[in-house]
Amino acid sequence: MASTAVCKKWASPDDWARYRGTITALYLDRAKTLRDVKRIMELEYFFYATEKMYKSKFNKWGVQKNLKHHQVGELLSLQNRRAAEGKASEVFIHGRRVDEARLNSYLNRQPKARRRQIEETIAASAVSASSVSSASASSAASSPSETSTDARQKRPTEGILCRTPSPGPRLARAQSIPKRLESPDSLRLPEECLQIMQTYIGGSDDAHFMWETNPGCPNLVTEWYSQIVIAKNLLVNGLTAQGFSMVSACYERYREMLQLQHPLLVVDTAIAMFKLSAVGMGGRELADGFVSYAAEMAQIVLGACHPLTLLFRRFRRAGWAGLTVYISNLVQYYLRAARIASRFDTELGVLHIYPKLVYYGLVDVEAAKTFYRSALAKLATDPDRTGQGERRRGTQQARCSMAWMHFYDGRCADAVAVVEGVIFDAREGEVDPLVEIDCCQLLECIARQRGDYGWAIDMLYRGIPLRDDGDTKAAFRESHRKIARRLPYLESLLRRVGRLEEADVVRKRFDDGWIELCGSAEGLAGRKRLAL
Repeated sequence: MASTAVCKKWASPDDWARYRGTITALYLDRAKTLRDVKRIMELEYFFYATEKMYKSKFNKWGVQKNLKHHQVGELLSLQNRRAAEGKASEVFIHGRRVDEARLNSYLNRQPKARRRQIEETIAASAVSASSVSSASASSAASSPSETSTDARQKRPTEGILCRTPSPGPRLARAQSIPKRLESPDSLRLPEECLQIMQTYIGGSDDAHFMWETNPGCPNLVTEWYSQIVIAKNLLVNGLTAQGFSMVSACYERYREMLQLQHPLLVVDTAIAMFKLSAVGMGGRELADGFVSYAAEMAQIVLGACHPLTLLFRRFRRAGWAGLTVYISNLVQYYLRAARIASRFDTELGVLHIYPKLVYYGLVDVEAAKTFYRSALAKLATDPDRTGQGERRRGTQQARCSMAWMHFYDGRCADAVAVVEGVIFDAREGEVDPLVEIDCCQLLECIARQRGDYGWAIDMLYRGIPLRDDGDTKAAFRESHRKIARRLPYLESLLRRVGRLEEADVVRKRFDDGWIELCGSAEGLAGRKRLAL
């Protein structure tokens, strides 16, 4: 097929309404930059808009990430007035709660001139409030309607709200001043998570089982993560019944993951949480459900006091606002300990997983590049790796993953050059099929980012191992994970560029293969009927 560039189809009003929750969650809850939000929406949802369009929508929706000095002054003034009346306060801007730690952090970052402006705002507001209060008191008996009008005029603007917090369940009992104040979860949970992880790694290392991979583990972990990706792709592309069937299969398989305790279990669990949260509307609830399930299943399989049970419970308590930071620190510590304890850094599963960690903001791009440089050097010199095929595959995977790092760093030309070195410059038959598919996926992402849908479709076809004889059922039996992960994207892209008949053929291939693979939605969740 010839590669033809197609103009991007900009997001319609219906698209904005559909993905509003996803966009605001990325920007506010996961603290992504506008550039990152734009990139994720393009790659994951085929949603195209300029930064100017995003800013216009944020202004219309009242989405605000950073505090403004006049808002801070108004908030502090409101809190002061309510404190003088003996009222506790919680503050909201455009419906989103602003905690005291965030206000204090903002004030500590401001220069003296800006602090003076805030103080002047507070003073002016206090004077205005006093004058209104005096005027209201003198005229309360004669003109109550005017008093209420003045009060309404003095209410805070720009979506600022200050109200009395709802009483907690222990407030009625705890009337006395506590002997000691507990640290807030935002400070305590990260430290507790690291302590639990240290206990887990230390105990596992002493028992000599954590870093020794069970022979049945690698395939199980790869297949389980593939199911997570398939479920997410199906749900994003509107195949709801199949998507939730695959989610059920993931839940069933997770029990086996806990029993085997593969070294990548913690990392894969974290990535699965973020993958499911990216589904769109309802994605957050889906991810929350998975975290709760992981914590409950860990308690059943491993026991209430097992480190993984304690860790997953804290994931559930952390909330999405701080979860990325918690898990980022945890994952980096975990992988660092793994590299010290074994040759874990050159295992193919770890070589393949770093791009996912970078994508979800759990590992820095430069740190990942350093890891791959070290892994490539070790693969070239490690005397224990006598198998040439294993060494070649590991080297190819590390180079392909390094190309992903260039892509995430905005260096698409460098990424393409590295991929071409892996695929097109290699001799016939020497490129590992899984690595080739990964490279094709990267080229497809670059093509979509450039608006070259023809090239993107070519790369999708190349990365999907369909049989030349057209036997989709047989192809699904041989390579179900690779096909099911990419066919929904291919169909969606074909429809976007107007190749509807071709898209219908792809959809029929998917439906035929899905029936062959699953039998039914109930059969998919049955581990004994499916060797997924």
